[in-house]
Amino acid sequence: MFVFASAGHYRRKGFFLAVEALRIVRQRHPQVKLLVVGGTPARLQALQDSLDKSHPDWREWMVFSGMVSDVERYYAAGDAFLFPSYSEAFAWWRSRPQHRGCRSFSPVIMALR
Repeated sequence: MFVFASAGHYRRKGFFLAVEALRIVRQRHPQVKLLVVGGTPARLQALQDSLDKSHPDWREWMVFSGMVSDVERYYAAGDAFLFPSYSEAFAWWRSRPQHRGCRSFSPVIMALR
């Protein structure tokens, strides 16, 4: 399971890039899942409505936790932390998941055509 965490800046954090990458990975590894941590109920609903149009099967391989107070526990539940962010001001993101035993894959580099 990949873990993606954001308080709500999904476009800047590369959420849709992550979704597209995992759609491609799932063609060979259909067991791959994505745990999305963070976000307000209204923002998550808008995101899910968008996914209904672009990836109608998202419920089969994606889970949204919403906002949590213990994000480290969610990092620990994942096999890997996915971080396709376009911009980040501070580099804590790499050490925090690793501290909880979650492998971190960064940067995510790919070309989609």
